[in-house]
Amino acid sequence: MLQRLKSLAPLLVVIAFGVVCYLLSRELRHYTFAEIRDAIWQVSPTKLLLAIGLTALSYFCLVGYDWLAVRAAGLYLPFWKIATASFLGHTTAYNFGAIFGGTSIRYRLYSTWGLKASEIFRFVSMLMVNYTVGLLAMGSVAFFLVSGHDTKGPAAIFAHLPNRWIGVAIASVLVAYLVANAVRRKPLHIGHCSIQLPGLKLAIGQVVVASVDLVVVSLVLWVLLPEQLNVSYPVLLSGFLLAILVATFSQIPGGLGVFELTVLSFVAPGTADPKAVGALILYRVIYYFLPLFIATFIWLWHEWCLHREQVSKIHHGVIRNISPLVPRIIGYLTFACGAILMFSSAIPAVKSNLATLEKLLPLAVIESSHLIGSIIGTILLVLSRGLTRRYDSAWLLTTLLVAAGIVTSLLKGLSIWEAVLLAILLAMLITTRKQFYRRGALLHSGLSPTWLAGVAMALIAMIWIGWFAHKHVEYSHDLWWHFAYDSDETRFMRAAFASAVTLLVLAILGFQKSSKPKLELPGKEDLDLAAEIIAKQESTEAHLALMGDKHFLFNEQRTAFVMFDVQRSSWIALGDPIGPPEEHVGMLWDYHEMVDLHGGRTVFHHILASQLPNYLQLGLTPLKLGDLARVRLENFSYSGGHSKDQRKARNRYERDGYHFEVLPQGNVPEHLPRLKVISDEWLREKNTPEKRFSIGYFTDEYMARFPMAVVVKDGEIYAFANVLESAHKTELSVDLMRHVTEIPNGIMDFLFSELLLWGKEQGYDSFSFGMAPLTGLESHPLAPLWNRVGNTLFSHGEHFFNFAGLRRFKSKFNPEWEPLYLMCPKNKSVPQVLLDFAALNSGGVKSIVSK
Repeated sequence: MLQRLKSLAPLLVVIAFGVVCYLLSRELRHYTFAEIRDAIWQVSPTKLLLAIGLTALSYFCLVGYDWLAVRAAGLYLPFWKIATASFLGHTTAYNFGAIFGGTSIRYRLYSTWGLKASEIFRFVSMLMVNYTVGLLAMGSVAFFLVSGHDTKGPAAIFAHLPNRWIGVAIASVLVAYLVANAVRRKPLHIGHCSIQLPGLKLAIGQVVVASVDLVVVSLVLWVLLPEQLNVSYPVLLSGFLLAILVATFSQIPGGLGVFELTVLSFVAPGTADPKAVGALILYRVIYYFLPLFIATFIWLWHEWCLHREQVSKIHHGVIRNISPLVPRIIGYLTFACGAILMFSSAIPAVKSNLATLEKLLPLAVIESSHLIGSIIGTILLVLSRGLTRRYDSAWLLTTLLVAAGIVTSLLKGLSIWEAVLLAILLAMLITTRKQFYRRGALLHSGLSPTWLAGVAMALIAMIWIGWFAHKHVEYSHDLWWHFAYDSDETRFMRAAFASAVTLLVLAILGFQKSSKPKLELPGKEDLDLAAEIIAKQESTEAHLALMGDKHFLFNEQRTAFVMFDVQRSSWIALGDPIGPPEEHVGMLWDYHEMVDLHGGRTVFHHILASQLPNYLQLGLTPLKLGDLARVRLENFSYSGGHSKDQRKARNRYERDGYHFEVLPQGNVPEHLPRLKVISDEWLREKNTPEKRFSIGYFTDEYMARFPMAVVVKDGEIYAFANVLESAHKTELSVDLMRHVTEIPNGIMDFLFSELLLWGKEQGYDSFSFGMAPLTGLESHPLAPLWNRVGNTLFSHGEHFFNFAGLRRFKSKFNPEWEPLYLMCPKNKSVPQVLLDFAALNSGGVKSIVSK
């Protein structure tokens, strides 16, 4: 149920935005677009400069949030680094939200400055505490100030609330927080989380920083308001604080529309002064958009400096992978420029510019430029998704469309500022070309619900702006076919319709492309290429790719691949990427994004502890599966007490006329009929179907690829195991091992002992016995639930799974044990992931408990 509600969140945000647009239309019913535009141009340069100065002072105050968080987390950084991270983090968070902007930007910066993930987590936790304290401080003040204030419009709801008591309650929570910091020295434990309070001095600092910042930022809006409104500063402050609270909880990016609607209800209730609306628009531009514009160049400068210092040390491909946020910022700016193109198609052109164009261009050019500009803007909204994922096709098409957008901006109304913004974006696209290296089609990245919600909100905003700008024109069907130089309203109608149709078509194509994965098993060419790559690996597990039952995801150079299969919505990859180690991280992200494209769960099976950091970066959680048994061959022999069973088995079988040998790969095909008979007999006796995925199964093609360890008597094979060899003789292993049923116990002890001695003689370093499932899991009452369940299955599930027996057999050879993990999303889907893997491995759900 919770997952379904989360999936509905984007739709709810779009609905909320639509409601806000409706309420704004009612609040602005007395205003006209021309009046608001004139009001903006009438604001004096002195007010603009003062507002910009106060904005700079506000962002300087915001540095206090980060400085306090760094101090509270027990870290040390130079002030300029804290200030840089604060400015970039706050500007992106204000415009795009904390998760998409502030948190990821800060993580990127602080990680490049040497902070560990645990230290960054402490810092972000304290930053969240700072913001919470700020919300408490502003909330208590806001409800005190609003008490008794006469409000109209949507804010009238506050007139019916016990505002003073709400303010007292919020203030009580804030006081309790300060008292706790004064008297408590030990961490607070909430569930599994432990929170270290910063102390009274830092707590007071949090309240002071939040209060000063809110006063300064509210002054930015206050100085922009017209004097004739006679709005006192306390009234403005109460509306401003409540507007921030409402915008924060609305989850609409930047509180767009929500903030303006709430403030208008306080500062201009029931009035028809367009200057109040103009002041709010200027506030949005000065406090939100202008800092974001500056932050973009600061970020690009930071990335360029970082790469310039490392270019002599790091390969270009690695540089490409450590700059993931550059394409993301380019994508966000592309989205913004696309929205600007759409919005400019909704508002009337400047009459003087239109008069100039009328003398130079035919009407058809202006009309078509207007229509094409809106379509380009809509397509840019969709392409911006592909840019954030670094697709080359998205870069190419975006570059062409932005260049075309510059032309249409000039031809439809001489929109110089619009053309300049697009030119800046074009320059950024060209200079960052190498960041967009992934191959993909136009809709390769799909349309996620969140991104589609943003595009839908942009379309709603365009329609609302156009309606507001042309609401004085009475609608008629003839307007659709009316063409004239001064007919702005008809151009808007056609542009809005074209944008809506374009978005609908792209959405349908996107959903069709990502609704069902089209996966094909590898053919002979792919299997032969995989065999060449596997031959260079130092792990024998990679040979399972040659079964041909798993799908392959190759990198662009086809030098590395991931093998995987799909069960329900779980996309399960077996082991690490196969290929050069420097390609592993990129392959992990490629695979993760492919799974995300199809709406699946990313799962990796058989992951060693040494590789966990790479998977943790994907946001996956480790679940221990068991222990890998590995025997150091230089230490193996038949002597010693631990080899007693092996000596007995060897003596008995050699006395009875059996001997061990390894058949070369070239000689295996002539023995396949006998091996098939043994395999079928073994399966009938065990009353079990062939296992799959993480274990090989008998096919002539698969078995013929490897040497074969066999136990022979009188020229006839009685037991066999295919031999897996790694490059440089680092590891030896087996996959499929079977024997005839009518034979004394201990034949597999004999086969493995002799194979280990053979590997030792051939110069191999180690022998892998594979994993002993569910071993080494803690049974402590405080251990994770999975560990306790797995321990119970290991201890009491012998009849169905034989886990304990498998552990005992492998322990005979005195191996070293190394933990293996399953990496999967951290949510309530873990049981489903485990069931999907078991079904995939057993050939179906019914075969899971087959013995």
